[in-house]
Amino acid sequence: MYKKTDWKARKGANLNRFEKLQETERFVILENKPNSVTVPGTPFNETNMNKIEQGISDAHEMIAREEQSRMDGDKEVLVTAKAYTDEAQLATQTWLPAVNTVANLPVTEMNKNINYLCRTINDPDQSKNGVYQCIAGWDNEPVWTFFSDDADWIDENEMAVSINAAINEHNTKPEVHKNIQDSIEDEVSGRKQAITEETLARNYAVNAEAQTRAAADNKLQGNIDNTNNNLQGLQDNFNAWIGRGGYLNAFDFGTFLPTQEELTNQALSQISSIANPLQIWNGTKIVNLFNNYLWVLTNTPDTDPPVFEWSNQGTSDVTPFVPDRGGYIVGANHSDPPEYVRPLLNGKGRIDIDAIVDAIFDKEHPVGDVVVQYPGTDSPKDKDWRGQWVDWTSRASAYRLRTSSFGNVSTYTKNANYTKDTIVMYHLNGDDWGYYKAKEAITGAAEQLDPVKWEQQRTGTLIWRNKLQDINPWADADLSIGQSITRNGTTYYVEEIIVYGGKYFAGYGGNRPAFESGGVDRDVSRQIKASTAGSPNFNGIRGTPSGAFYSVGSTKSCVGEDLWNAIVLGFDSSRVVPTGAENSPRTLSVIYWLRIG
Repeated sequence: MYKKTDWKARKGANLNRFEKLQETERFVILENKPNSVTVPGTPFNETNMNKIEQGISDAHEMIAREEQSRMDGDKEVLVTAKAYTDEAQLATQTWLPAVNTVANLPVTEMNKNINYLCRTINDPDQSKNGVYQCIAGWDNEPVWTFFSDDADWIDENEMAVSINAAINEHNTKPEVHKNIQDSIEDEVSGRKQAITEETLARNYAVNAEAQTRAAADNKLQGNIDNTNNNLQGLQDNFNAWIGRGGYLNAFDFGTFLPTQEELTNQALSQISSIANPLQIWNGTKIVNLFNNYLWVLTNTPDTDPPVFEWSNQGTSDVTPFVPDRGGYIVGANHSDPPEYVRPLLNGKGRIDIDAIVDAIFDKEHPVGDVVVQYPGTDSPKDKDWRGQWVDWTSRASAYRLRTSSFGNVSTYTKNANYTKDTIVMYHLNGDDWGYYKAKEAITGAAEQLDPVKWEQQRTGTLIWRNKLQDINPWADADLSIGQSITRNGTTYYVEEIIVYGGKYFAGYGGNRPAFESGGVDRDVSRQIKASTAGSPNFNGIRGTPSGAFYSVGSTKSCVGEDLWNAIVLGFDSSRVVPTGAENSPRTLSVIYWLRIG
């Protein structure tokens, strides 16, 4: 008797939600990751599927046996009907066609309720030629005997006497005709009744067989329909089934040594939907988050009840699985990056999502990467970016090194007096450090160094910071102006310190400095030229100065014995264009953040 399985579909939220893993141009691993599973559903496993197959096979065999039984019944009914009909015949004598020899006398296709006569006409033994008779009522096969007064209770003389007596009786007793007619009518009526009953019996049998087969077909179709209706549930359970075993979710047992019962109950709570957990339990693993110890199960399913024995394997070499920050993949092996995928048993692996995200971020923003913070936006620290980020706007990014020292040099000071060729150190807050040499004697130096009166000393080689401090270029402290360092056995001195701050970035080319080889250019502008002329025969100049020119005043001078009035002209570009401490386009300040670790 087939016992129907009560299939239950898996239920939950977003059951068809999958996560893509290790995607390439041709392949991708999809892992079923529903939001939640409220009903695990009936497992789609080998036992249940074989049960369905066996049920279908048994149903087919039952139908085949039933069909054979019906066919055998039909044959039996036919035989019974034929026998019934034959039994109604009279045991009279029937002549069969003559045969050559006694050996040729027929023994098949004969009715045991009829007497037969047959003549042999060409037997090699002439004494055997003659009439033979077969008396009705034989048991196994017809028995032929020579037809004579000595061999049988009927002979030709007796037959002649009987025939004459019957004729006389017939001629003298007309009622005999009625008996014969009645017998014939009774025979016809009996045969009609037998045929009618046989027809009804056959029709009843055919209808019953048709109903039985229709019921069997409906039952089989119902089983097929039920199977089709549960295909999605079976698929969902199959997805869950293939992911069972191996490592279970890590659990904090609150103690260093949980009991065997605690370990078993926790494991059962995670795989309670499995129809036969004994099939997959052997080798199941669970990590105790209390001390990160690994426990492995060895079961003995042949005992009743089964014995579950957990053994302590010591510190786990696999990071405990955290559901919100990881997952499992199929096909993991030891060639996968160990910081991303931890190989487990049976070709499975645990994915460390944090490690993958961190690796992607590190590839996009490695140590030494620079990002720009625009006004009104968050800094990497505000965004809680991975790593250590530092405001690098005024930190050293490159150095210019020379092989000789300027010696003891003072820093440029406002209102100081400097003689020609004096060398000073100078920088604006958040800008480059450098050495400058006075082109002329300067009295009462301005607040900011005037690059027209000072020439920057730039004879050394520019080296970017990450090429100079090879071990940890960003974590080390900045070098200071004039500091000495040794590289490849040679002593160098810092001639210039380059920072990102105080500059405008532009693509190299045209009048821009070469990329990296020079990298930084000084503050310059196009040359402005002017000239004027006076006349010795004319006091002053004609007209009124305008634009950048203006009258400073007048002075007197003697040329020979003549006294002349001279007009002094001044030139000031601020009269026609905006001016400042340096040449500058419209500006929006930004901050440069550099990752140092």
